[in-house]
Amino acid sequence: MPANPNTTEMGRRHVEYVAEVLGITPSTASGSKWQNPADGRSAHDIPYPIAVECKSTRGKSLTETLDMIAKLREQALGENPVLPLRWYGTDDLSVVLEDWAAVPLLFLGEVLASARKWAEHEANPPGPVTDGHRAAMPVPGTLDRLMRRAEEAVTLRKALADAHDSLLHAGERITEQATELELLRARQQADPGQAGHPLPMLPWTVACLFPGGPRKGTTEFRNAARQADPREVIGVAYDYAADGSRTHWDIHTCRVERSMDNRPKLFLDDLIALGCDLYGRDGQLQVRACKDKPEIEVG
Repeated sequence: MPANPNTTEMGRRHVEYVAEVLGITPSTASGSKWQNPADGRSAHDIPYPIAVECKSTRGKSLTETLDMIAKLREQALGENPVLPLRWYGTDDLSVVLEDWAAVPLLFLGEVLASARKWAEHEANPPGPVTDGHRAAMPVPGTLDRLMRRAEEAVTLRKALADAHDSLLHAGERITEQATELELLRARQQADPGQAGHPLPMLPWTVACLFPGGPRKGTTEFRNAARQADPREVIGVAYDYAADGSRTHWDIHTCRVERSMDNRPKLFLDDLIALGCDLYGRDGQLQVRACKDKPEIEVG
């Protein structure tokens, strides 16, 4: 080291030592960045969070003014300001005469009160203290912090109660839907496709031609239907999904062809139906076409 101490090295060594002792993280570029002022700071969510501004000297005195203290309070960003002070004893910085720290008196009183309370609790625990009990003991903190925890607990209990009610309502609705599904399946077996025949499997389609030919109705009804599709509606198709739910749609054209191996091929609105029953105008099953089970086919 040169005869005259390097002030940058003085500050670096001081900050590293303070960070080790107080468990903080040094700031980038000694706090010169606007987004992270001060020389270092602790985590924000621990008891007694702090921000430090280190001062060191090779001389005999350090000067601090009200303006400097105000600046440190501002740079602390709401955390507790701490002012570590160091006096070096030699120019090569190998000897440290004193390491002190200046803090607001109220902050020191709060820390001491909490530490004494904790020490009293450790010395006189309310009954046998096991490792499990010790792990469950709260970390020393301020009354405000404990009150915030209590408020958070109330909020959490309310959220859990709301979630419980939602689950109860969801369970009731699921039960209702299960009942509706059982009734639907019973109706399918008793009256699938409104034609009096059971469905061979699910999913399946049941097509029914109107007994009286193209759909009848008032002039306004027919005009409205033609605006949606100009073709005459000759029947209705019921699509049954794998879960038993049913939808329906209008049929405008229907034809049956034979395949090369003499199997029925059913076309509804020019689309081949691979799993479908066709009931004629007399309500009787005319054609049953199936993609994978030719043994159940009819017509």
